[in-house]
Amino acid sequence: MFAKDREAMRLTPAEVRLILIESLQWCANNAVYFLGLIGAATYDLAGTAFLVAAITLVRNLMTSVGNMVSGSVIDRFGPRRTSFVTCVITAVLSLGVGLAPLSVPGLVFAACVLGLAGGFINTCTHAFPGYLESTTEGRTRVNGLMVFYSNIAYTAGPLLGGAIAIPMTAALLVQLVISKTATMTGDKVWHVACTLFVGAVGLGLSPFAQSLPVALALVCLSAIGIHAAMGVWWTIPTTFLTGPAAAGSVALINSCGNLGGWVGPNMMAWVKVNTGSFDAGYFIMGAAMLVSGLLVLTIQYKLNGQRKDVFAADKAAVSVEEAEA
Repeated sequence: MFAKDREAMRLTPAEVRLILIESLQWCANNAVYFLGLIGAATYDLAGTAFLVAAITLVRNLMTSVGNMVSGSVIDRFGPRRTSFVTCVITAVLSLGVGLAPLSVPGLVFAACVLGLAGGFINTCTHAFPGYLESTTEGRTRVNGLMVFYSNIAYTAGPLLGGAIAIPMTAALLVQLVISKTATMTGDKVWHVACTLFVGAVGLGLSPFAQSLPVALALVCLSAIGIHAAMGVWWTIPTTFLTGPAAAGSVALINSCGNLGGWVGPNMMAWVKVNTGSFDAGYFIMGAAMLVSGLLVLTIQYKLNGQRKDVFAADKAAVSVEEAEA
């Protein structure tokens, strides 16, 4: 029996390459972002917080643009051609940026290139399982492994940058646990929702931290809420999306998510200017994560070919109680 299970879980060469592409792009993207863009702006150009926020804003905004545009491009040319052309163009532009004299416009342009490339590649890799796997179980397995290994790479990139690796490592460990328990129980939405609730607690309590260890612990909780559930989350859309539909839908999901990269910095800047501190910004982000967790609980998805409703058991229990009454 175990031999059959191992055979069923064995990845094809195409799936291995897909996981490798996703992992490498996240490692490179975060290493370039934290060490290249932010490092150059902070140390080489002695940039202000406004410059760092502007670079972050441009990068996230262009990632959203890349997500939105890539869906139709993938529908027409397929994820493989789209990924290849994106990598070639990004390599050429990155070489030009690296050879040019360091300047603020150059960093902003590099942020645009990095954001667009990340938007295109991320949508391609998440749409690819719909072309490789014909079954729901196969797509779920590939997406789960892809997100798992990419989160290791996501941690490896910033690891070169210092202490940010601590909360990312905590998020990775939690992801390992909930991925295992979600597979064992068959439940997805409660795992994602509970992780978001943990993140909401971390963000909501952050303004009250009075020491470095407490602040670091709360940052770890926030990172768990933001990153740990991604592996389980991305297995939900692929239970009912395939092929071109998956490409367009994944692009839309990524675009909506990355718009937060545009709203967040502006919201925090507005809060700082009008209140004199970032505390209200943390409360807003915590509330947003709490609402996200509640919205996840409304999702219905298919499990083993049957529609799964997270509230079905509660509804059935209420119906039985009403009938008995």
